[in-house]
Amino acid sequence: AEALAREWTGRPGHDPGILAEAIEQVCACLSVPEIRQQLSPPEEGGYLWREKTFEILLGEEWLSGTFDRVTVTVSDDGNPIRASILDFKTDRISSEEDLILAVRKYRPQLETYRQVLARMLQLPSAQVSTALLFTRTARIVEVAEIRAKV
Repeated sequence: AEALAREWTGRPGHDPGILAEAIEQVCACLSVPEIRQQLSPPEEGGYLWREKTFEILLGEEWLSGTFDRVTVTVSDDGNPIRASILDFKTDRISSEEDLILAVRKYRPQLETYRQVLARMLQLPSAQVSTALLFTRTARIVEVAEIRAKV
């Protein structure tokens, strides 16, 4: 986190207040073991996409988007066997109700991402997990976890 803060601080054109808040959020997230684990390099033989853009025809609709983070686990022969999508959000969450509402708001986006990634990797959609990382509260929420509550 300190090296990242130094790197970001050295870039011209960034608002110092926004930069300080971003660094604070990153440091807070990295202090949570579950988040550190999610942001760790993939298992041996797996691979990682960060800020991976896509364009795809899904059904009758042309979609463009960007995955924040995708981790792919592969079999011994190198074929994808499962994947996880982690989408970063900066919403201000102050209660469990706010969290549920935020997940409800983003669920359609994550469900679409799941379909897109499953198609790209030729996986059943059940093999693609989705989660949201709320950076302001340093909390990861599996979308399926909230589905049971709503």
